[in-house]
This record gives sequence, structure tokens and C-alpha cells, in this order.
Amino acid sequence: MGKSVPLPKDLKEFSSVKYWDEFFTVRDGKAFEWYGEWKDIGKLFLEQCGATSTEKILVPGCGNSTLSADMYDAGFTDITNIDFSRVVISEMLRLHVRSRPRMRWLVMDMTQMQFPDTSFDVVVDKGGLDAILGEPEDESTAGVGLLSEVKRILRPNGRLVVITLAQQHVIELLLQTFREGWHLSVHVIQLSGSSPSSLQPFMVIAKKETRAKLPLVSLDLSWQGASNKYQVEDVVQAVDKENILRSQGLCEPKAPRSPDVNPKDSYENLHPGRRLATNLGNHRSKFTYSAVIMDAKEDIIPEYRCAVFLVPKGRAHEWLFSSVEGQWQVAESTKAGRLILVSLDPNQYVDNILDVKDDLSPLVKCLFPLDCRESNTVPYMTQGDGISSRNIRDEVISPLTGAMLVEDVFLSEEKSSSKPAEECFRRLVFRRNPNLIQSEALLTRVEISTKTENKGKNLGGTGRKHASKKKSKFAKDTVSSNRHVGDLMVDHSYLASPYHGGMVAALVLIANSLEEWLASKQKIRCLVVGLGAGLLPMFVHNHLPFDDIKIVELDPVVGDVAKKHFGFIEDERMKLVIGDGIDFVQNIADSAPSSSPHLGVDPSPEGVRHNTATIHDVDDQTYNERATSSASELSLSELKLSDGGLRRLSGDVGKDSRLHILIIDADSEDPSSGLSCPPEEFIEDKFLIAARDALSEGGVLIINVVSRATAHHVTYVAKLKKYFVEVYDIEVNEDVNRVLIALPQPRNRGKSSDVADDLAKLEKIVTQFAPWQNGPNLKEFVKTLKRLK
Repeated sequence: MGKSVPLPKDLKEFSSVKYWDEFFTVRDGKAFEWYGEWKDIGKLFLEQCGATSTEKILVPGCGNSTLSADMYDAGFTDITNIDFSRVVISEMLRLHVRSRPRMRWLVMDMTQMQFPDTSFDVVVDKGGLDAILGEPEDESTAGVGLLSEVKRILRPNGRLVVITLAQQHVIELLLQTFREGWHLSVHVIQLSGSSPSSLQPFMVIAKKETRAKLPLVSLDLSWQGASNKYQVEDVVQAVDKENILRSQGLCEPKAPRSPDVNPKDSYENLHPGRRLATNLGNHRSKFTYSAVIMDAKEDIIPEYRCAVFLVPKGRAHEWLFSSVEGQWQVAESTKAGRLILVSLDPNQYVDNILDVKDDLSPLVKCLFPLDCRESNTVPYMTQGDGISSRNIRDEVISPLTGAMLVEDVFLSEEKSSSKPAEECFRRLVFRRNPNLIQSEALLTRVEISTKTENKGKNLGGTGRKHASKKKSKFAKDTVSSNRHVGDLMVDHSYLASPYHGGMVAALVLIANSLEEWLASKQKIRCLVVGLGAGLLPMFVHNHLPFDDIKIVELDPVVGDVAKKHFGFIEDERMKLVIGDGIDFVQNIADSAPSSSPHLGVDPSPEGVRHNTATIHDVDDQTYNERATSSASELSLSELKLSDGGLRRLSGDVGKDSRLHILIIDADSEDPSSGLSCPPEEFIEDKFLIAARDALSEGGVLIINVVSRATAHHVTYVAKLKKYFVEVYDIEVNEDVNRVLIALPQPRNRGKSSDVADDLAKLEKIVTQFAPWQNGPNLKEFVKTLKRLK
């Protein structure tokens, strides 16, 4: 018999990730419905909510309910689902990603959402508020957090739909929260057939309006077949009481207040490692704020006794500013003994820091250490982007990615010394993650006439240039013959994103293999998952001797933008494939011949070894000795292979589509956990096994990982070590951005392992193919290359 569904010890467990992970694991995919199904809810939802098929809908605390799928099938396809249980989100993503491709599933705490302000038209909560509120006597912190976030992310005229049992403490919180600026209505849900429960569900709809007066709450009791008359009576009493208060003007919203200082825990002195949160504002202040007070940890030597940091507009939801770990990173970077991290109400924020300093100063002064309160030396800080001016060239909307912005920016004088003198860059930004630059390209002036021919340039159809052939100028980037002198164009020889340079430098680990493939005239196959603006693929196309370059991109609109604004091309050597990168890699792995040379690696997701050797038991010498032997002379036990069958270690791989280079350069739709790249599906065992099996002998997997949370880097490295023989990394942006490199066989397969020699080989290969121009300094990147034990 299977395990029974766990029951909570108390209602507080409903707010525990651990409880729900266990709950959904035991349910094993069987849907659990709260308060009725779509057939019970749908008619009332359509009549009262007025949602249209084009509106953006959020379902917080989605669980494994069929509600979202039913709504999708009813025509509401722009649905985002969030839940803090990674177990259920993974389950629902696998269940719906193919049949309902526009629906999104994100791991996120609904009380601390990571969406920008005014992101959704409709929020549908089914039982979530009831669960996190717990018992009537419990503190309503989580419930207040959820409703506060809903108010922030809803657009003007947006609607919150709450399906609830409307217990007294729940209905009262809803009535009190949605007063001025909202219209509230309460409806009894008509259940079809005989309900197994004696409890009656209600639908509460809050519409975001701009009315000056406080509207009365509407109550709909048109259905008289409610299963629990006592519930209905309690709701009627609560609504009547609220309407009396509203009609008499006795329920004005509470004015913000200055923080209450606990005498036992005074702000007068520093307490190393202490972190406190509070609200700021009073009837005399122009704005309202939330603040986090952090006293530097003991091992930090501060440069400032105290400092105030203003969170940039629209960024309070980001991991860096909303998570505890991220906030401590900010505190450490400011080198302040006490940092007061202040977020402003998004509707009140002004761009000039001086405009708010006078208003904020008297409010935060009571949070200063005592010896700073009479001083004017406490600095006010914020985070700038270094842009002196910008020109928005285009904004397009994609059903998959959402809004995309193409802009030309001129950077201020403070810039990296490694960048060329030209300060104009073209950027691609996704609105869903507005503070992550998806792609950045250097713009230069075209110094050609309209009659300039493309002869000698590395344009469509240019094949590999071998060392034996006469050297020609391949590295001139794609230039259309109809461009005029002085036009701005993308310089495809310059990689503005440092991690792209790190990805190219990662090829030093397979320099010997590249030499062999070129010498034997093998067709070098490179796959890039994630197009962006096409800048990395264009650099690879123009500067590296790869014959078959494929880029897999899920969103065709991204491809259009790359071609229109960033000079991306397709030709005989490079093709864009619109599709799922995970499926594409899996198909290559599935079609790989049984001679795939992955010594001692078990393809099972659990990583259980069926034989005596593990992937880490194979050293370079053993591998080299075995690789030089005839496969027919080696027994299965001698090779210590998994039960996947005998795999050839050397010789011609025959005609197959396995890859020599696999690059993962995809961004995550859900950066809330701190992982901006890649999507978490690329960390799962199934994909890593497919990636390994899709690689040819001597091949390499290169992945861009962007995360401020160190846990993601640790997890990813551990997963890679599980399925690959050697794992390396290149740090390109402190600890935030790292290039991880994984090899399915020992590096260089027993040959010289001197990195300096391999770097010389790689430099020779690329310069023989085409001039390097503004290409990355490989030597500098290789200096940071290290093998992860």
C-alpha cells in the first residue's frame, strides 16, 4: 500500500515548504482540489470577474490543482503559476509543458513575490489565503504579506479572485485590506451535485479602482442551496458590519508610523550580525518606506559607521534586495557598520535621490547609532547603471517571452579599461527581468561605401579555412552592401558580455581534440541553446572553424529581433532552430550510437553504479591505455562499463549527429530564487545525462550560470560531477557569473595537460581561421580557469 497523505500537526504547518513537499510527493501526481472544481467556479468567474483571454493571470499557491489547466483549456492561456514547493512545480511543469506551452510554472513564495509592479490583470487564489492564515488567533503576517503583494502586482482595474471558506478572520482581513481604491464583492459558489464536504466555499472579488469614495461591499446570495447556513450567516454579519463602518466613514486606512524601538533592543548601539525590518513614514512625510536595518558581522571592518541605501525603483522584488542573503551581500558591499536598506513605495518613488533625502532623513535618524544622530556624515547610497543617455529603438511583445526592449545606450565616462573607446552599445532587455541585460553589443561606425563588396568577408556559406590554404580576411563581420558610411552597426568581433569570452576560452580544455578534428577533416558540430541577440553565435561563426553551428531558441520572436537589430544571420554553416533545447539535446542523445565513449558512467538519474568503478575511478593513464586497445580485446569487466552496453573508446565514430561543443546560454523565467541563468530544468539529472550522451568523444559542455545565491553554484557543480569526469569553472563576474565546463572523458585523454601549451594550440587554430580583431583576451580568462575537486 502507498503512503497516506500526511496530516498537519497544526495549521501552522500549512505555511511550511517541508510539509507541502511531503504532501505532494505522497499524492504522486493525483490532483488535490480545494473548494470545488472549474465546473463549479467557471460560470461565476466568467460572469463576475470579466477576465478576457488576452489578460495576464497569476495563480499563487497553485499546488497540483487542475484549476489552471481547466482555465487554459477554456481560453485563458496567459497563466503564471507559483508555489513554494519545488516538488509540485517540477511535477506540474512536466505534466503541462508540452500540452499547454504558454503556461508558466515558477518556484516562488507568494508572500514575497519577485514580479515587477503592475505585472498582472487577474490574480486567482484558491484556498491559499485560508491555508497560510492558520487559526484565528494566529498572527496574520503571511496573509498580510500575500495581500500586500497582490495589491502591488495588480494593474489598474486588475482583479483579485479569492476562493475561500470565508472564516471570520479570513473575511475580516479581506474586508479591511481592500477598502479605499477597491470594489469588493462576495459570492456564494454554487456546487454541482452533492458535495462531499459540509463546508461552503465563497468567491471574493476585489477590483482595483480609483474611486474617491469608499464603496460598499456587494454581497450575492442568489444561490440558496448553500451547504452550510452558519457559514453564510457569519459572512453576512461580517459584510453588514463592514458596510456600516464604510457608510459612516469610520474605517479610514491607518496612517503609516515611525518604527517602534524596543527598549531592550535599542538602535543606539551596533549589534554585530543583527537584522531587523520595519516600516517608516508618518502624516508629515511625503512618502512611505520599508526598511531593513543590518549591523555588520564581526569579521567586517567597516569604512562607514552608518549608511542609508535606497533600493532603485522597481527593484525591491529582486533576490538581491528582497532575500536575507541578498540583503547581506548589499550590506557587505557598502562596508557600513550599520546599513539601513530603504525601499520606497513604487507609486511614490522619484529618480533624484536628493528629492527624497530631506523627507527620509528625520525618519531614519532614530535608526542611526547614537553617535551618528547629530552628524551629517551618514552617506546616502543607491545603485546606478552608468548610462548617460539611451535611445529606445524597438519594443516587441512575444507570447512566450513577453515584452522585449531594444535600446542604444551611451555609457558614462566610468567604464572598464578593457572596452574599446566607443561608448555606444545596443542592448536587449526582457521586461520580465528588466535588470538583467540579456545581450549587449558594441556599436561602431561603418567605414565602407555602398559599393563595397563582400568578397573576402566571413559571410554566409564561408567554410572552414585550413592552415594549408592561403590566408584570407575571414573575420570581417557581416555587413550588408546597402549600408552607408557613418551608419551604426554591431561589431561581431567584440563580446561585450564577459561570460561570452569565458565560454570561448573554455575551448582551451579541448584544444587537442580540436587539432585532431581539424587534421582529420571531421565536421565540427556546435550547438548553442539560447539565442539572445545572437552575438555569441555570430562570434563563433566568424572566428572559429566550426562547420555546423546550430542555435536552438524557444521563441521565434527572439530570432526576429536578433536578425533585425543585431545583425544575426543564417547560412550554410549556421542555422537557427525554433524549438525546445532540452528536447533537441535529448533527441541527439537518443540517436547516439552505442559506442558513445562515456567510461563508467551510469545513465540512471539516481547515479547508482551497477559495476565496481565510478566515473571518478578513471584516471588519464588508465583511460589512455584502454583507448589504445582494440575494443574486441577488452571484456566488459575490464572496461567496467555500466549495464548500458559495450561502448567503443576510440576510432571513427561513424555517421552520427553527436556534438563536439554544447553551449547552454539560456536565461530563467524565474529569477526569484537567485538563479538567473540557466532555467532550473538544465540542472536536472535527466538533462545532464542527455547532454553527456549527446557529446562526441573529446567533446565539451559549457554552461553560463548566473546566481547571487551561492547554493545554486554548489548544487550545479555537484550535479555535473555526478555525470561528468572533470568539471572546471571560470569566474567572470565575482561570484555572480561563472562559466562551468564539463568533460565526459579525462581532459586531453592522457595527452599533455599543460594549459599553456593548450592555449597556444587554441590561439593558433583561431588565428589561422580568421583575424581575432576585438576578440576576448583568452590568456586572461585562462588564468582564472580551475578544476573543481
